[in-house]
Amino acid sequence: MVMKVMQGIYNVKPPAPKYNNFWDVNEILKFLDWQANSETLFAKLSSKTVMLLALTFLCRVSELASISRDSIAFSSQGVKLSLTRPRKAQRQAALKVFSLRRLDPPIFTCPVVCLEAYVKASDVFRKNDQSLLFLATRSPFRSVGASTIGRWIKTLLAEAGVDTSVYSAHSTRGASASRAASAGVSVENILRSGGWASESVFVRHYRREVDSGREFATAVLQTA
Repeated sequence: MVMKVMQGIYNVKPPAPKYNNFWDVNEILKFLDWQANSETLFAKLSSKTVMLLALTFLCRVSELASISRDSIAFSSQGVKLSLTRPRKAQRQAALKVFSLRRLDPPIFTCPVVCLEAYVKASDVFRKNDQSLLFLATRSPFRSVGASTIGRWIKTLLAEAGVDTSVYSAHSTRGASASRAASAGVSVENILRSGGWASESVFVRHYRREVDSGREFATAVLQTA
């Protein structure tokens, strides 16, 4: 009886999606592309790196906070890294390993180049027992959690002109996935990148129009 009542309520007033549309990823990339990573202050470099990884890996803030510093391996082609714990929807199998190619030609918003600069800068402050990638931007430079990373993202969004009274740090997933879908990336690729279990979840909660059959990161980071 209770189940029938709840189903009736759902049918009369189904839950509405949090966002009707998303901010334009291109505007964020333009905002980030003004200064060489080597000349950027550590605090700004931290938020820039977090943003670029959030957009290209479709990571939640908790997943960004769990990136292992020791797992990061750079090559002439790109970078590989892994998390220290399973993704939200992951029930079994090995920890997620992310790989990313360098953009060609290289630009200031290439996530690999930016991550290299961040690793070099953060390792100056890193202690031997700090296994997580992201550190606080002030002494004593402790490892940071999801709330701090979420604040970095939201601050950067606000600085770039996004209305953060509407959009949270989590909106990076929907904005990036919607941009990739509009650019022709297959649904299967998007679901795999975002760790979504089904297309229906992606369409219901994340697939939106953006205000204003390709490789995911390239499609997301290609500025107009």
